[in-house]
Amino acid sequence: MKAFAFSLVARYPDGITRPLTGEVGAPVAADDGTDDYLCSFSCPLIGGGGQFRSRYPEWAYSKAAAFLRFNTYGLGFEVCDAAGNAAGIPVPVMDEFGIPCFAPARFLGRCLHNGVLTDFTAEVQPPERADHGEWTCRTRCSLHGFDNAIRSEWPEHAYELAFTFLRNILDYRGEGKLTDRNGAPLLIRAPVRPPRKH
Repeated sequence: MKAFAFSLVARYPDGITRPLTGEVGAPVAADDGTDDYLCSFSCPLIGGGGQFRSRYPEWAYSKAAAFLRFNTYGLGFEVCDAAGNAAGIPVPVMDEFGIPCFAPARFLGRCLHNGVLTDFTAEVQPPERADHGEWTCRTRCSLHGFDNAIRSEWPEHAYELAFTFLRNILDYRGEGKLTDRNGAPLLIRAPVRPPRKH
């Protein structure tokens, strides 16, 4: 999940246009001793910005993008690109170097399953555009052999839902806390790249 900025146009019914710019930051670890992540967002035309906070960085990132996307609706203008075509606030899936913005995740875990301490592997793949136009994220888990495609209209939302689905399945099927293979607590959440040092 990478920071991105957008530059669009707000077109009002009387033909007046105004710049519609904004940005969403990459999730960063909170510096207050908690296990939370923060994701900032801003858009001057709709009143500034803020941040979402969660122990699940993919949730904070998805909600920041959704907040801007849905708060540009119902404000009396149409969102357009520079050519005047109707547009939405885009979340990139590749950066300018062709590197995916959403990292795959793989988990090597252990939990009680049917009363037996059981090792499992699980994974979430980055969002891909499906034939029907939606975005899909594949989720897999060896604990009960599923391979599912989680779908959404937006790539960051599909990514968030994939981790949520995997957590819910493991919480439901696993009898007790998840750990890694060394016995340390295991959180099912998206990987976050540490910020670059300048």
